[in-house]
Amino acid sequence: MHTTTLISNATVFDGTRFRPGTSVLFDDETIIGVGADLDARRDWRVIDGRGHTLLPGLIDAHVHTPSILAFAESSLRNAVVFGVTTVIDLGAEPAVVAAMKREAAVNPARADLLSAGVVATAPGGHPLELGGALPTLSRPEEALVFVAARVADGSDFLKIILEDGTTYGIESPTFDYPMVVALTKAGHEAGLLVVAHAAGQAFARQAIRAGVDVLAHAVVDEPPAADVVSAVADRGTAVMSTLTVFESAERHQLWTDPRVATYLEPSFLERLGEHVAPEHRPMTQIDHGMRFIRACHNAGVPILAGTDAPNPATAPGASLHRELQLLVESGFSTTDALAAATSRPAGVFGLHDRGRIEEGLRPDLVLVAGDVERDISRTLEIRNVWRQGRDVERVRHQ
Repeated sequence: MHTTTLISNATVFDGTRFRPGTSVLFDDETIIGVGADLDARRDWRVIDGRGHTLLPGLIDAHVHTPSILAFAESSLRNAVVFGVTTVIDLGAEPAVVAAMKREAAVNPARADLLSAGVVATAPGGHPLELGGALPTLSRPEEALVFVAARVADGSDFLKIILEDGTTYGIESPTFDYPMVVALTKAGHEAGLLVVAHAAGQAFARQAIRAGVDVLAHAVVDEPPAADVVSAVADRGTAVMSTLTVFESAERHQLWTDPRVATYLEPSFLERLGEHVAPEHRPMTQIDHGMRFIRACHNAGVPILAGTDAPNPATAPGASLHRELQLLVESGFSTTDALAAATSRPAGVFGLHDRGRIEEGLRPDLVLVAGDVERDISRTLEIRNVWRQGRDVERVRHQ
């Protein structure tokens, strides 16, 4: 049964700007109309949007889908509960990704996802220290075969690991520059966007010079260097912020917020409040990261809001709201912070059917109480979530 819904007289953030006194009409297929003069019909569901802000469904530009199916499903379910209707996965098991894509195609209570699938890393490199097995590369000549295998797996883009472990207090083998060049070239020839994990400034330089499209993290190992910021801007490279993964649970206290604790599943709430030893997450990392993101943003670099959830002290869905707060704390306007979680990642990853509230696009929508433009923390005052125009039930756990 098709349902047509009219949200009337809300403040609408359309992906680029706030539009007060605006109404949005949609069904379970498309946004039918956006404007100030939409008259309700008797057979429509009408929601009074006065005092509320309507957002496009949020996009978390950096997550990881758990390898166990039940946990993967729970992760995507929790994301939608917090208004995150699309996630971009930076490394997961291809079979799990395929299963979750099939589930999301028929179940609006699961976030839609794109995924890199298997990441490109050196023998013994990150993330192998976390356990599990991955194919690795030792020579540039192996790049074409590796990328062809990712295309066959159904990967939506390619992720390259550039990490020697110093940022995280470990030792980790990683690629040299010729390997990064070979992988980037092979990825582009296969029609894939290329993303590089390069949280250290030296590796960011290599990745940018090699021509990658996106940096998967803010640079956090030292203060931002002018040449790196200039290179990112000149090349048009986008940057995923991931500030929240470098923030200690003690600092953010997100798990104590009733707007989070009430709706986050208990296992994820526990993970959100995990203590991470200071030596593994020094506060200088987030300070450097915030300065880097601010400098890149001021230079015109596209910033994509991502969380790296569900790493310790993060949680699917909920942590993206903290990421938005950290962007504002870094000097972003509310408009630019929200664009980093809607229209910008949609544009960079070719998701042209979402990330904005416009006629003809997907009705992925989030209605929140209050004036988000004045207070970014109001994004957690969620009243309704729709994915593909269908209501998502928000189950209370407390």
